[in-house]
Amino acid sequence: MIMKEFVDGKYEEENREIPPKEKFLYLLNDLRIFTEDEQKQKIEEMNELIDEISEDEFESVLSKEIFDKIYEMIEKKKLSMGNAILLLKRIEYCTLLKRIWNEDYHLSLLRKMIKKMMKEEERKKEKKNEMLLVDLCECYAMPQEYEMPKELLDVCVPCLLKVALNKERSKEAQREVEMALITLNCIYSFEVIEKEMFLNEIKEIIQYHQEHHNLTWLAYQSAWQFLIERLYNNNNLKRAVVNELRFVKEATNELEELTKYVNWKKEKGQKETKEIRILKRWQCLISVNFCDCRSDKNECVDLIECIIRLYWAARDTYAEIVKKCFDIFAEMMRQLQLSVIADYFLKGGAFGFALWEIQQSTLNDEISCGCMRFFLETSISLKSKMANETDEAKRKVIKKETLDKMEEEGYEDAIASFHKKFDYLNSCYFSRLAKNIADYFVNI
Repeated sequence: MIMKEFVDGKYEEENREIPPKEKFLYLLNDLRIFTEDEQKQKIEEMNELIDEISEDEFESVLSKEIFDKIYEMIEKKKLSMGNAILLLKRIEYCTLLKRIWNEDYHLSLLRKMIKKMMKEEERKKEKKNEMLLVDLCECYAMPQEYEMPKELLDVCVPCLLKVALNKERSKEAQREVEMALITLNCIYSFEVIEKEMFLNEIKEIIQYHQEHHNLTWLAYQSAWQFLIERLYNNNNLKRAVVNELRFVKEATNELEELTKYVNWKKEKGQKETKEIRILKRWQCLISVNFCDCRSDKNECVDLIECIIRLYWAARDTYAEIVKKCFDIFAEMMRQLQLSVIADYFLKGGAFGFALWEIQQSTLNDEISCGCMRFFLETSISLKSKMANETDEAKRKVIKKETLDKMEEEGYEDAIASFHKKFDYLNSCYFSRLAKNIADYFVNI
């Protein structure tokens, strides 16, 4: 790209290689000099550049000054509202996919203007522009809406759900559905939304996809996340809903597909792909919500097998994904009865690869923290007495087999080597690792 720099009252061409961030800001600054059609073309270029900008740099781009500049161009008729929306929706999409939280937009004049436009459009009794209202809702909620007023909540949720219910298979329809669903997740989890506003609709979206596979990977994950987080204060309802919709089975299938799709050898050292980000979103959703998404033994076993395959695929590429594998195992060990699946952890190889991993000389701190948490939850579970005699007898057998395996692999030495790192790991990864080494040992 040839850039022009304003020097001594005229533009001079530059031939140096321009970083994506600088190109983006350059194009944004010059939007005012183009016609509406030319602006649309330039915004397409800017949208492509957003994908090339690193997360840290992109976060620095999203300043209040930038949003106020867009507002100023709209106010002075130098940028059409339609083109501004195209740009803002792409910014929102990337902030959500990359999990970038930016407060500056909430303070900007641009967001205040969009809020005013939403209210004006909603008040119209005739000729209401529903697509404009959807666009405004999506732009207003970016990137995380903590304090959405009740009157806007009542507008945004039904409006976005209506778009998300679209069952067309065209790429354009899928993009709009995906955008509506990820925007719904901008309305943060502690915002109270009455279940009557969303429950039937979001269940229909999930059930229809289970039968017809009409959603993108990101849209389907977003639908589940919206459902589960909206029910956070009603665990009984959450458990009933997710068991009806088979959360564990569906999450396992999605992780399996993504694991097979990703070219893990090519990923090493490359920019994080969209598929990797979606996979990580599923991992977080499983880890945080497994206690309320209990399933039958076979589905749990399938999930364990899937996580082990994901571990082996990602272990040379993504430490964060590997750590989250152990986090999921720790949560499963903490929530489920040992007699149900702990023997499969042993026979299926989960303990084996955890022991192998924690003794590697190149062990990453993130991974070591995940391994330690898994071992701690295992120790707690193995020490917990079972009320049923049959289960208690089985626990003792599993306990002995586990201890034998751990002794064979040098478990105690591995744990002892981390004695001085417990405080560091807890502070860096907000974990709850025990500082007493003896808590990790399994005593017969």
